Amino acid sequence: MKLTLTLGYSGARMTLDMDLVREVERLGYDSIWSAESYGSDAVTPVAWIAALTSRIHVGTGIMQLAGRTPAATAMTAMTLDGLSDGGFRLGLGVSGPQVVEGWHGQAFGRPSGLRHHADGRAGRKAEAEAAVPDALVDEVALCGPRERIRELVGEWRASGVTTLMVAGDRTAARTMADISS
Repeated sequence: MKLTLTLGYSGARMTLDMDLVREVERLGYDSIWSAESYGSDAVTPVAWIAALTSRIHVGTGIMQLAGRTPAATAMTAMTLDGLSDGGFRLGLGVSGPQVVEGWHGQAFGRPSGLRHHADGRAGRKAEAEAAVPDALVDEVALCGPRERIRELVGEWRASGVTTLMVAGDRTAARTMADISS
């Protein structure tokens, strides 16, 4: 089973733990993924990582379509893929109206016919969180003590899952490398 590490969003202040990056490469992780929202872009961190590592793949999860033209996106992807010797993975997405309209100054529209609420999916976040059953969380994420995660990884492997994305610190990265081997 392949493991990947997500760096998540950096916001306006970019920090990149290169010790963690080097460790997950040493642990045999397949790839590292960067994201963008407000603040830093998704491409620069993975370009930096690709330049300072030797075998780990890098990817954007996601590059926002509103932030650049299709031609600029393609040129960026082709350049980074070439410089990383075929190690770049391109993830694209539409983001949301707050980022697209508020940050990029573009009309969000209705990509793929999706509905959105300007006041935010009516401002009832706690109610929405309470409506998500624990069983659904178990179907999309591995949470809990090490023994429980070990059991769930086995179930995921048996189901045909081939790649797990890890979010977290050095302990989480090491734990998943140990459990999934």
